Amino acid sequence: MTVDIFKGKIAEVIENLSGVKLVFFVRDGEETKIEVSKIEPEALTKIGANFASRLRDDIVTNEDLTLPLLTNIDDRKNALYLFDYDQKPYEFEILKQALELPPNYNNYYSPDNDFSDVKSLAVILSSDTNSIALYKNKTNLTVLKSNSNMLNFLLNKDGVLEEITSDIFKIDFGY
Repeated sequence: MTVDIFKGKIAEVIENLSGVKLVFFVRDGEETKIEVSKIEPEALTKIGANFASRLRDDIVTNEDLTLPLLTNIDDRKNALYLFDYDQKPYEFEILKQALELPPNYNNYYSPDNDFSDVKSLAVILSSDTNSIALYKNKTNLTVLKSNSNMLNFLLNKDGVLEEITSDIFKIDFGY
């Protein structure tokens, strides 16, 4: 695949963005389950817009982008390495499964374990014809825990700090 074709495929999805999903890959013993998030529509729209903006900057408008093979890895900047090993990591298969979830899939994630069971997540951006799955490892996730050693606060509309008694899940727009 050439850089221009790749950029075109990414541009098609982000310019015609019609759907966004946040998918959790959850540990269940030795297995990994796929669970989608219940998230308010406004926040999901912001997630999609911010990841689309990041992809536009990193890929579509990046004049220096190259697509070398992973077997030729080096320290160059502006490279997106194409995976060319015979044996693919398990994460490739689970990402493929997440991309194939039907629109009415309703196995929702419930953070009963304070997000401790989350192995990783994917943000799926879709147009009418294609989708992009952006994988995020658990190490990139931030959960601000509510515990006895620290208090989390939110400034309300009246300018008063209110204690947040539940955990906060924070997501950045890296991938």
